[in-house]
Amino acid sequence: MKPSKKLLVMVAVFGMVAFLAVTAHAAQWYYCQVVQAGPGWGQSYIMLTHSPSSGSPLFVNKWFYPRSDLTNEMLATALTALANNQTVYIGTNSNLGTSSYGKLEAIYLQP
Repeated sequence: MKPSKKLLVMVAVFGMVAFLAVTAHAAQWYYCQVVQAGPGWGQSYIMLTHSPSSGSPLFVNKWFYPRSDLTNEMLATALTALANNQTVYIGTNSNLGTSSYGKLEAIYLQP
């Protein structure tokens, strides 16, 4: 194989590995209680408290904002949970220890 083809193959393999490493960052999932939810300052916000099955909560009264393409749906889910005192199951990629606001990637109402 010519050196230029080897370089091209190496670049292609490196690109695929780098792409998979970035997309493999999985969401962290938590059961939570909705404390507050609503729109304000051009964005919707949902305040959540982690509800672990045992042990101490990882976060209490932490603000989250929904992803922009699902804002209405996530806000509706949060308000339904708040009105019915139901638990939600959330997915987030945010580093909850360092970020002031977490970004919600998913929110599911629990029975």
